[in-house]
Amino acid sequence: MSCQQSRLVDDAKRVQSLAAKISEIGTTLQGLLKNEAEDSIERRRAIDFLNSATLSGTSNSEKQHIEATLTRLLASTNDEVEQLDQQCKMLLSSVKGMREKIRKKTIDLERNVARLESLEVSDLRSWTSTNSSKRSCKSSTNDTWYVSETWTT
Repeated sequence: MSCQQSRLVDDAKRVQSLAAKISEIGTTLQGLLKNEAEDSIERRRAIDFLNSATLSGTSNSEKQHIEATLTRLLASTNDEVEQLDQQCKMLLSSVKGMREKIRKKTIDLERNVARLESLEVSDLRSWTSTNSSKRSCKSSTNDTWYVSETWTT
């Protein structure tokens, strides 16, 4: 299989993998939207509670406690988002580096295979020309060379 064909196969596998991920994300999204009706009711209750707490005669310390809790939660969530963004950047950089390494190794492999093939043909030709009286080289059906020796007594 040529390198281009193997790349096409690899690309097809990546496309298949991405399609599976898209399907998985779609299923997750469908599940989240299915729960949206319940979640919106709970969200509305929480907002109504916070609005009533701020509009009614709730003590100042309770309001400060709620505000401090929400501020901490918001800060914690923002920190997690920043950490995840950094991880994504590092992973993307790592993937890019690995792809470049794979590309270079593929080029090296192709070059070495071509060199090996030329050396094998060159060595076979020189060997057959120097030993033609005693040995002969024959090609089998799958282009693998083998040597048969004839002994003279």
